[in-house]
Amino acid sequence: SFSVMSLGLSGTSSRLPWHSAVSGDEIRMQGKAELLDIEVTSRMAMSIDQGNIASSEQAKRSKITLRFKDKDMEEKYWNLADDKFRSYIGCSFVLTIGIFAVEAIILPRTFTLLCVFIVSLFLVGSLTFVMFLGKLLKQQCPGIERFALFVTHSPVLRLVVSVTVIANLLVVSYVNRVECDTTGLNRGFNSTESCKCFRTNSSSVVLYVGVDPDRATCDFPQYFSFCSLLAMVSIVVFVRLYFTVKMILLSVATMSYCSLVFFVNDCLFDAADGLIHTDNKCGFYTELADISLYFYILFAVMIFVLARQTEVALRLGFLWETQSVSEKEQMDQVKEVNAMLLQNMLPKHVASHYTRLIQRGSISDNDLYSQYYDNVAVMFASIPGFSEFYSEDVINKEGIECLRLLNEIITDFDEVLLRLKFSSVEKIKTIGSTYMAASGLSPGAEGAADGWHCLCVLVEFAFVLQSSLEQSNQHSFQNFSLRIGINHGPVVAGVIGARKPQYDIWGNAVNVASRMESTGTMGKIQVPSDTAVMLSLNGYEVEERGLVKVKGKGEVLTSYVNCGRELQSRRKTGSSATAEKIQIAI
Repeated sequence: SFSVMSLGLSGTSSRLPWHSAVSGDEIRMQGKAELLDIEVTSRMAMSIDQGNIASSEQAKRSKITLRFKDKDMEEKYWNLADDKFRSYIGCSFVLTIGIFAVEAIILPRTFTLLCVFIVSLFLVGSLTFVMFLGKLLKQQCPGIERFALFVTHSPVLRLVVSVTVIANLLVVSYVNRVECDTTGLNRGFNSTESCKCFRTNSSSVVLYVGVDPDRATCDFPQYFSFCSLLAMVSIVVFVRLYFTVKMILLSVATMSYCSLVFFVNDCLFDAADGLIHTDNKCGFYTELADISLYFYILFAVMIFVLARQTEVALRLGFLWETQSVSEKEQMDQVKEVNAMLLQNMLPKHVASHYTRLIQRGSISDNDLYSQYYDNVAVMFASIPGFSEFYSEDVINKEGIECLRLLNEIITDFDEVLLRLKFSSVEKIKTIGSTYMAASGLSPGAEGAADGWHCLCVLVEFAFVLQSSLEQSNQHSFQNFSLRIGINHGPVVAGVIGARKPQYDIWGNAVNVASRMESTGTMGKIQVPSDTAVMLSLNGYEVEERGLVKVKGKGEVLTSYVNCGRELQSRRKTGSSATAEKIQIAI
């Protein structure tokens, strides 16, 4: 049912009085795209509930680096565009301003800090300006927008920019600590405890609270830690940055921070402890350096967990999206195959009728389709010599080669139907070596009073079938001929069967066309008298055969159709040209 529901065939059809009337509200249905989206959403929800994708995702990626073990899958994930990269750059610019503001207000304002800030502001600010200016002024600055899109869609360039911006923020947060003045810090000892660093004046110990405007004194080193934490936030800001790259940056930042705290200017936090604990004794309290390190490590662990969970969620979402797209493509392929199969079994408008019933959920095995047509041309074309040709001997592989040849002939006939000229001709069925077709069964032709067009098209189709069989004879070294019978008149078309439906037509016109074929002559197209009159009026060359005894009809006056309108016009043109040449010669 799902396969048929996927079909979106168009067309109209009507039914005989034994069908119930269909109102306009019942005919309305959801479009193909909406039905397909609902199906994809339901399948994704089912997969999420069952955990199928999660379990398969765990099996496909490394538990340490989180990279997909499938190289093709990893390459697809690597080449994904990051549409939010502009926002990452903007957040980094805000962090840069924040870190500089803290260091400029509370910490020493040094020349090195000013130079680093100018370089950092120019780097991050320029990237932010370019990324957002291209988006805001697409029409005025198309070149800038193309560059921004190039950065967004280039994984290598995104990686370089991300690492550069994060490293820049880390440098901005660390640089001022190196510039701190420690010349006024001496080590003072008490009798029993380890040393503390204090700011001294001459030989006496004087506690200094505040910022010395003339010297790069760092009396509040805890703000270095706060700036470092802000810089570490930038690692989380770049959401699509690889987890392994984040871990490398996080490790480098942590080791750099520990080195600055314990090896470079290690007396800064001790001096701050001395400013806080005015008794100048080493009491039982947690040192500021240790507190800062605890917070830094705790924050680093939080970033590690957050970065890992983000990477897992992104990769899992990528797998969901990939699987949903794959299933959607498979459904599209199934839909196309089903459409081809259904159109090969049934005419397009009939298949559309059953598709609407299935989509409304109102179809049953007892539903019938039927349609009455006033004027339909019917043709039967058989290969009488095929029965004598068929044999189940060793040479023909017990008849397989004979059936292979018949299949090639019928296939050539079917290919003729693909021509635009014969779009109104519908193949009904094949019975053995007999080919049955009709013209005039298209939607809108139910009440047509003029049956000339469909009859002429079918006669032209019959002539093409004769030419096609002649070409097959040349390739297979056979001498088959077609015996064709054509008639026109009212018919009833319908579908018989529920599991294997068969489209067919019934009526006196069908029976007479079948009798025209069975009583005809090989290589000829036989038609009854009324059909012959209509063809003659439309420019066809018709030869009267005479009375033919037809089963169930008695004696019927029949005729042969010798050539079509195109061939007859060429003959007339050739005859007139020959007459003119003879007259000129005379």
